[in-house]
Amino acid sequence: MIDSVLLSIHLPKCAGTSFKNSLVSAYGKTCYLDYGNLVTNKSERARSVRLKKKRELLNMVLNGNFEYDIVHGHFYATKYLDVVERPKWVTVLRNPLELVPSYYNFLSSSNSNGPLFKVARESSSLDEFASHPWFCNIMSKQIYPLHLKDFYLVSTLDSYEEFCDAFGQVSGQTFNPDHKVNISSKPSHSLTRNQKDIIENNNSLDLKLYSDLVSKGGILFRDSK
Repeated sequence: MIDSVLLSIHLPKCAGTSFKNSLVSAYGKTCYLDYGNLVTNKSERARSVRLKKKRELLNMVLNGNFEYDIVHGHFYATKYLDVVERPKWVTVLRNPLELVPSYYNFLSSSNSNGPLFKVARESSSLDEFASHPWFCNIMSKQIYPLHLKDFYLVSTLDSYEEFCDAFGQVSGQTFNPDHKVNISSKPSHSLTRNQKDIIENNNSLDLKLYSDLVSKGGILFRDSK
């Protein structure tokens, strides 16, 4: 097993691309970008891809080729639970009432042929997209079985600047946060009451997760000292 490493979970539409740019700049070759796990996608093909990538990770570790200080990407927390002995989990959360419409707008406006994009484009409306099982409780599913108390550093998107300041202390690196990429300061949709009800009803776990963090000030930083 790997003794200890920073594990940064990039949740969809939560400034993960901006954070990735900053990490690559700060860490260089010691930053391992773990993408291509097809998170959110629950198809059999996606499960097969994730199993293959898990085997590749295990082989990298067993062969002594895992020489990284931080991992960042779209992956499920479960991928690293039996790989890193003392993980330092990091992520940014977003209000589901903002995340779901933002994700729908991003996916549906793209020409990509991926399954997620296809589902979004074939959805007749945000209402239908928000009711699809792949896009319900996105954050809770990706970080499972972690709780807020398990994170070394976690914040809301609204506290992103504070998050970046705290990460400078976590990493010990000179850390200059990039501007938020692909994140609009204004909602891309003006939600109707019905749309709010649909999102709230289908994202009860994510709403509680987000609300719990907001109640704690919007950011939690567990200093190791």
